[in-house]
Amino acid sequence: DTVLQVSGQLDLEAGGPAVRLPLHPEIARLQYKGTWYPHPDPSQHMRRSIYVFVKRNNRPPLLTNFDAPGTMVSCGRRNQSSHAGQALTLLNSPELDRQARAFASRLETEAGRAPVAVVQRAYRLALGRPPNPDELSLGRAFLETGDGSFAETLSDYCLVLFNLDEFLYVE
Repeated sequence: DTVLQVSGQLDLEAGGPAVRLPLHPEIARLQYKGTWYPHPDPSQHMRRSIYVFVKRNNRPPLLTNFDAPGTMVSCGRRNQSSHAGQALTLLNSPELDRQARAFASRLETEAGRAPVAVVQRAYRLALGRPPNPDELSLGRAFLETGDGSFAETLSDYCLVLFNLDEFLYVE
């Protein structure tokens, strides 16, 4: 939910039926024999995770990697883990890449293309605080020396912010 909120994609509609998300075609074919129909409106896929339809024997992989409770038995206490698979999921997930691009687009709309303004806005949105001088300097340098277009470089920067410990863990 936080990734969707920061990227500006979160749909805050309350209530209503659970939303079926798109599944990898192979999983949908094997698990549901052609009976899995994701919600036809893609904006519904951006609703809070509490509204995601979850089948007991098929939890969303992204949520599973981040200790979502099991659905086959009751969960008296949630486990918490930190492992390499989580970092790899965040760095390589097509969904996180889409959200990083949406976050970058939001930043361009709200802060323009001035690197200092973009870094300051990015930190406010993602971490709820301003960047310290070192973070501001590193972010500005990254955006000014990117290999691709500004939008691509900013998208990469946003993906890095989504991977910061401070973004992932509440202290």
